[in-house]
Amino acid sequence: MLSGTCGENITWTLDDGELIISGAGDMEDYRCINGAPWFAKPVKKIIVEYGVTSIGNLALCFGNETTIKLPDSVTRIGMAAFSCGKFTEIKIPENVAVIDKHAFEYCKNLTKIKIPDALTMIEAGVFIGCESLKSMKLPENVTGIGYSAFGSCVSLKEIQIPEGVEAIGDKAFIKCRSLTVIKIPDSVKFIGRGAFVGCESLKSVKLPDAVTEIADATFAYCTGLRRIQIPDSVAEIGYAAFSGCKNLQEVKIPEGVTSIGERAFYLCANLKTLTLPDIAEEIGAEAFTGCKKLSAIKIPEGVAAIGYETFNGCKNLRKVILPESVKLIGAGAFAGCEKLSKIKIPDSVTEIGEAAFNGCITLHEVKIPASVIKIGDNAFGNCFGLKKIYYPANSELAEKLSAGNDARFIPC
Repeated sequence: MLSGTCGENITWTLDDGELIISGAGDMEDYRCINGAPWFAKPVKKIIVEYGVTSIGNLALCFGNETTIKLPDSVTRIGMAAFSCGKFTEIKIPENVAVIDKHAFEYCKNLTKIKIPDALTMIEAGVFIGCESLKSMKLPENVTGIGYSAFGSCVSLKEIQIPEGVEAIGDKAFIKCRSLTVIKIPDSVKFIGRGAFVGCESLKSVKLPDAVTEIADATFAYCTGLRRIQIPDSVAEIGYAAFSGCKNLQEVKIPEGVTSIGERAFYLCANLKTLTLPDIAEEIGAEAFTGCKKLSAIKIPEGVAAIGYETFNGCKNLRKVILPESVKLIGAGAFAGCEKLSKIKIPDSVTEIGEAAFNGCITLHEVKIPASVIKIGDNAFGNCFGLKKIYYPANSELAEKLSAGNDARFIPC
C-alpha cells in the first residue's frame, strides 16, 4: 500500500488499484501533469471521501481509472483535473460551482456527464476533445461558454443552451462535426470568432436579435448549412464568416450591415440569391469568390472599391450593377465570370486592376470612362467574346486594353 498527503489536511492511500482521498478542505493544486504522487501508478478506481472540498489542478489527469466517485462536499474541480482520463461517465456533485479550464479535456471515452445547477460558467476547453460525448444540457444559471469549451466533440449531436447565456466564446464548438441542432437563446449578445467553424452537420441557424456582429470565421466550413437568419441588429460580417459553406443557398443581409469582411462568403458554391444592404460601405477582398451559382448582384451606393478577386469565379454571374461611388475595380475582381455579357463601368472609376475581367468569355463590349487613369495588365485578357471597347479619344490606355483579346477599339 502507498500513502501520503495531497493537501494541508488531505491524505491519500493507494491499495490494489483503489485510490482513496480523504480529509477536510482543498486538495493541493499541481503545476505539472506528473506532479501528483500517484501519477503513473496503476489506479483503477478513485474514491474521494466526504470532507474534501476541491479536486486540485492536474490532480487526476492522465489516469487509467474507469470509476470515479466524488462527494457532495466538493465545490470546485480544478484546471485539467481529469484531463485525458479513461472513464466513460462521472457524476458531478450538485454543490460544484466551479469547473475550471480544461477540467475534462480529451476524456475521449466520456459519454455522459451532468453539469450541476450551481455552475455559472463553462470555462475554456472544459470538454475539448471529448470525442464520445453525444449530448449536453447546460444548467439554467450558466451565463457564458468559454474558448473552445466543446471543441472537437466530434460526436456531439445536440446541446441545450439556456436562456441567460450572454456570450459564446471563440471556437466554442469548433469541429463539432455531428452537431445538427443548436438553438441560440435570445439572451446571447456575443458569438466569438470561429465559434462554429467546421460544424459540418449544422443545417440552419437563427441568430438572436442582440447580436451585433458575425465575427471572423464564425460559421466557416459549416458545409451542411443551408439557411441562416441574420437579425437586423448585425452591423458587421467578419472575415471568412461563412467561408466554405458550400450548401448555403440564400442570404439576406440586413439593412444595418455596413461592412462585409474578406472571404465572408468565400466558396459558397450554391449561393444563388444575395441581397446587399443599401448602407454597406465596404466589401472585402475575395468576399464572394467561387460563388458559382450567384446570378446577379447590385453593389450599394457608398461602396468605393470592389476589392481583390471579390467576385472571382462567379461563373453564373450575369448581371452586375456598380454605383457611382466606386473608384476602384480591383485585381481579378470579376475574373472568371463566364456569363457576364455586359458591364457598365461608372464615371467615378479611376482604376481597373490587373486581370479585373480576365476570362469573362461572354463579355462582348465595354466602355471605359474618361475618369479611368490606370488599367492593370490583362484587365480584359481572355475575354474571347469581346468585340468592342469604347475608350476616350485622348486616352493612352489602348495598349493595356488590347492585351489578351481581339476587340475593336472605338474612340468616344
